[in-house]
Amino acid sequence: MAFRAAHHFTGLAGFSRLAHQPTSLATPGAAFRSALLARTPAGSPAFSRTVAPLAVSRALALHTSSSTHNTLEATPKTKRALPDVVPQHEPNRMHGSYHWDFERALSVALVPLVGAQVAYGAHPITDLLMGVVLPLHCHIGWDSMVTDYVHPRKYPRLGPLCAWSLRLFTVLTLVGCFSFNTNDIGLTELVKRTWKA
Repeated sequence: MAFRAAHHFTGLAGFSRLAHQPTSLATPGAAFRSALLARTPAGSPAFSRTVAPLAVSRALALHTSSSTHNTLEATPKTKRALPDVVPQHEPNRMHGSYHWDFERALSVALVPLVGAQVAYGAHPITDLLMGVVLPLHCHIGWDSMVTDYVHPRKYPRLGPLCAWSLRLFTVLTLVGCFSFNTNDIGLTELVKRTWKA
């Protein structure tokens, strides 16, 4: 125990030496801490109660000086040209609400469409509606995923590539569903045959 205490105070004495080093940026309590460190012996209990926390906090502050404030300008991320004026949009509480309403309408429309197909079987109108509503519903879900995880601000090349690929696949899916519903057996009959196969 005595060895641990001595080792503890020896380590704190190192912090007291660190705290005595002058810094170029004067803080309000710097003079008080320096005077307190000069008068309190490193091995005393008063040192561990009063001076040691101040010395530790000062050492952990990494000696903030005027030279450290300029290091942000040297980082590669801040060398990019920033726009002079950032566009400010007018606050509008309806912004995004129509998009949300459209998402909910597509989700709710799937319930009676699936119910009608289960109850009445294949019909050209329900197949046509399902061939439009289901791909749009899937598109909105995938678009949210692309927006959240592959945003163009973070991935300037991959983000737009994913967004335009999704739009292309959605259009191809809509065309394929329309062609399948008009020239073949339709979506409802396809699901029924796949279920019984």
